[in-house]
Amino acid sequence: MQTEFEITFTNINREDVISKIQALWWKCVQSRTLMKRVAFKHPTSDDCFARIRDEWNKITCTYKDIRSWELSIDSVKEIECEVSDFESLRQIFVNMGVFQKAYQETYRETWSIWDDIHFMIDEWPWLHPFIEIEWSSEWVVKDFAQKLGFDYGEWLFGAVGEIYYKELWIPRKYINSLEVITFNNPPKYWQWAEK
Repeated sequence: MQTEFEITFTNINREDVISKIQALWWKCVQSRTLMKRVAFKHPTSDDCFARIRDEWNKITCTYKDIRSWELSIDSVKEIECEVSDFESLRQIFVNMGVFQKAYQETYRETWSIWDDIHFMIDEWPWLHPFIEIEWSSEWVVKDFAQKLGFDYGEWLFGAVGEIYYKELWIPRKYINSLEVITFNNPPKYWQWAEK
């Protein structure tokens, strides 16, 4: 498995960040696009999952192992490949008895300077836009975060449940229990106390 060096900065001003990215001559490789994904639960671990994601220009299948007890810039290990048919692969997982944990829709815009370093501006229901900076080198990720003017002490690691908790005080466990998160069916943050 490869280590995914990734940091997230939340509650960003999208236009300001894009201006800074453009000033550094980075290019938009994917404009703001609706992404659809299904996540599948690992049979024995809450720290691992599989995901199929329709990224508009490609479909990916990813296995992620998140070391949640030690969240850091390098706590995510992953295996990813491109696939050709979202629904057929979803059916394969379901027919094999793998539990489909969630269906999610979000918006993402991707910028890049080299083929391997990506800056993704994500939008999830109820959350402010946030940016993920990802590459195969910890030093490069930190360097580009600094070039964009982010305070290294305000970064965040982990899955989107961490952001829901940070911004809205919605427990990660509640977010991770939701079978559907879309803009038409956002988390009912007033109901989390009932769970």
